[in-house]
Amino acid sequence: MSPFYISIWPANDSSSSIYSITTTNKPTEHADLSGSWDYVMTNEQRETLTGVLTILRGGSAGYKGHITSNEISLGSDTEITKAKINGSNFIYEGMLKIPDGDIPFILKGTIQGSKLKDQNTVLYQNRSMLFQVKATRK
Repeated sequence: MSPFYISIWPANDSSSSIYSITTTNKPTEHADLSGSWDYVMTNEQRETLTGVLTILRGGSAGYKGHITSNEISLGSDTEITKAKINGSNFIYEGMLKIPDGDIPFILKGTIQGSKLKDQNTVLYQNRSMLFQVKATRK
């Protein structure tokens, strides 16, 4: 027997004590994190970084990735330590490989169709930096 899901909401307005119930066999759809995304990251000083974030299914966390930047030289693929999607919300954690060493990062945000919005927290030279990120699926 397949699972079913129930949605309950007021039938007319918030003062109503009558509720409508809908059942379905379809689970809530999850956003798709995989693909190539053109991104713009802006830090608190309004400096921007641009490039491409490529996320593929696979790897020990369920995803693997590569980040290119037009402004800085990056060494290799990113090491993804956590990737989770809940509806349109996601978290994507890993290590960015650069010539000077590994930089941990945490992306948290939402995916709406071909648009991604998130906050990227980067730990660099013992300080935490916050970037606002907007990306569009290629």
